[in-house]
Amino acid sequence: GIVKSGEFKSFLMADILGKPYSDIVVAAIIPAFLYYLAAYCMIDFMAAKHEFKGAPEEGSTSLMNVMRSRGHLLVPLFVLIYFLVVIQVSPTRSVLYAMVALILVSWFRIDTRINLAKFLTALYRGAEGALNIVPTCATAGIVVGILMLTGTAVKVGSIVIAYSFGSTLLALILAMLITLVLGMGVPTVAAYAIAATIAVPALIEFGIPELPAHFFVFYFAVLSHVTPPIALAAYTAATIANASMTTTSFFAFRYCLAGFIAPYLIAYAPSILLIGTWAEVFINTCSASIGVIALAAAIQGWLFGQISWWARLILGLAALSLVAPGFLIDLFGYAIVAILIAGQLLQKNRA
Repeated sequence: GIVKSGEFKSFLMADILGKPYSDIVVAAIIPAFLYYLAAYCMIDFMAAKHEFKGAPEEGSTSLMNVMRSRGHLLVPLFVLIYFLVVIQVSPTRSVLYAMVALILVSWFRIDTRINLAKFLTALYRGAEGALNIVPTCATAGIVVGILMLTGTAVKVGSIVIAYSFGSTLLALILAMLITLVLGMGVPTVAAYAIAATIAVPALIEFGIPELPAHFFVFYFAVLSHVTPPIALAAYTAATIANASMTTTSFFAFRYCLAGFIAPYLIAYAPSILLIGTWAEVFINTCSASIGVIALAAAIQGWLFGQISWWARLILGLAALSLVAPGFLIDLFGYAIVAILIAGQLLQKNRA
């Protein structure tokens, strides 16, 4: 079918696979949960490791007070989602409607009103922030354009098959690298569309079902925006925070690193996409959740306390073993995680 410029990647996947959009959304529930679980654990372990504390209660503001004073500013967000998801107009027009809604709702309260001076300041800062990202996008677009025009991208699928030497793991790693490279500086919709054409057929050749193969590529098309050297999402965040782009991109990559395990779980255990029996879904979701938490702990070096380098290495191997299919290797991963947790708790009690 014809892919409209305003469609999300999920709509594009539904169109390519010939499945209802609702089926794609339902299948994405557990992978989305695993990604946010990984992000939460990475940040929580980092905060505990560096003894970061929350805001004091006397200086904090309750949710109800925030909603009373600023809740109306959420209306433009719902307007944006409505036009993107329900009406399905282009992202540019959806953002324009959301901007108009923001200006209108800002006048509901005196302290949030956007007058002419604030409007011109916002335009200036928006253009100033875009200038930091445009050169990166242009350079990356040239690279991707050369790959497509020279026909190199078309040959990538055969390269994946040839250099995998019959190994599914190598094929997945190569497909991951290809998707991350093709996703540099381009919209994730375009990155997914290109990678789905190139890498998915190669993954299907290795016996990976069609839906998990698409989700594998889909996942890394999204993660390409937080993967150096060109991490547009991180660059945007750095512009907003007035921080270093390079430093922000590497921090973003580190905090999302535990989420890199989720696509491999999808490829090796399609039941995570709610394919198969409920028992398989439950068992593999538990294994995936524990694997994600273990990998986050290994990366941050913290679980219930500081973890030594050798314990981090063992914990990382245990996390990877929970990705691989097979009851015995999963049992090995569970045992290692349980032993390390018990050791951490005993050490904490002694201290």
